[in-house]
Amino acid sequence: MRQGRSKRCARRRRVGKILASALAPGCVMVFVPACDVAPPIRIDQSCAMQGGCIEGDAPGFPVRLARAGRYRLASDLVVPDADTTALVVAASHVELDLAGFAITRRGCLRKASPADPQPTPTPARDASSALDASCPTVSGAGLGVSIEGAAVPGLSIRDGRVSGMGGDGMRVGEGATLTRIRARSNGGRGLVAGARSWVADSEVTRNAGAGVVVGEASVVSGSRVVGNGGAGIRAAAGALVHHNAVAHNAGPGLELDDATWGDNTIDANHGGTVVGGRDEGGNRCDGSTCP
Repeated sequence: MRQGRSKRCARRRRVGKILASALAPGCVMVFVPACDVAPPIRIDQSCAMQGGCIEGDAPGFPVRLARAGRYRLASDLVVPDADTTALVVAASHVELDLAGFAITRRGCLRKASPADPQPTPTPARDASSALDASCPTVSGAGLGVSIEGAAVPGLSIRDGRVSGMGGDGMRVGEGATLTRIRARSNGGRGLVAGARSWVADSEVTRNAGAGVVVGEASVVSGSRVVGNGGAGIRAAAGALVHHNAVAHNAGPGLELDDATWGDNTIDANHGGTVVGGRDEGGNRCDGSTCP
């Protein structure tokens, strides 16, 4: 199998060289598919506590991702309290696959796992989630995922859950991509991303602060943002907010600077429907056309 893959890779490289030689001088940009891609680095509760997940990382939380590359959770990550951060990204261009696992606080899993052998005994109301729906929101300094410094661009996180953190569920920098994330019952905001970021196909519910907060020229799409303690979605100038369901938030459904909003469903938000922004149509507010 390995020999066959090596032959295919060699053919691809030859094709790239042929195409490059056929181009006119000065036009040599050719895409050659990558072949020998290293597998992602595994992160789990055991290596997080022992300091063996990543070379140079100290034992315990937070786990520090100090170089670019691909990472993948192999278990839930459970921090001991609301003041502890789970993951800190210290390098640009990191890809983090949560692989369906949860980043959470001790006591917030509805069933025992190697990360938390003593889960809360309260039955979950949401049987589709490994997180306990009754996990209380507690304020603290801990974040699910954060960045080290102000300039850590190009972070991509997908396919997992963050719940019960003392602060924001995830707080990331510019050019970030957050897809298929469930952020629930965090003591701060749900998902926070810098300029030119993308938040998509996510579920952000019952966080103490705003649900989703994004910087300039970002996109928030295809997400469900319900029951948060501030605005549902807060977006800076140049952002696009579309195809979202935003309901029952304590603040306005959408709180926008010079951002565009379209094809959203906005219902029963206690602070009103929309503040600011430019309506591009297709929105529904409390069961009718938005004013």
